[in-house]
Amino acid sequence: MKHLMLMFCSGLLLLASCDEGGGEVKDLDKTHSVEVKLSTKKLDDQNTLLITSENVYKDNRIIKTITRVDTVPSLSDSLQYMTDDDGNQRAEFIPKEYEFFVTVK
Repeated sequence: MKHLMLMFCSGLLLLASCDEGGGEVKDLDKTHSVEVKLSTKKLDDQNTLLITSENVYKDNRIIKTITRVDTVPSLSDSLQYMTDDDGNQRAEFIPKEYEFFVTVK
C-alpha cells in the first residue's frame, strides 16, 4: 500500500512539474516582488557587456531600479555545418553566447 501511494504521489508531482505554457510569466504580483532581467551585448571581438537590471516593487509601484553593467570576455565562434534547401552543406562560424543559470533562495 505504501508503494502504491508513493507511486501515485510521484506521478502527481511529475504531472505538476510539466511546463506547457513556455514558462513565461503573464501577470506579476507587484505587491512585494523583485523583477530581474539579464542580458548580454557584444562590444567587440574581445569584450561582452553583462547587464543585470532589477525592479523592486512594493504596493504595486516600483520603489527602486538597480542596473549593473560588467565587462566579461567574449566567447569564441563555433564552427557549425549548415545545410541549405538544396542539400548543399557549408561550414559557418556562429558566435557563441553565454547561458544563464539562476539560483533563487
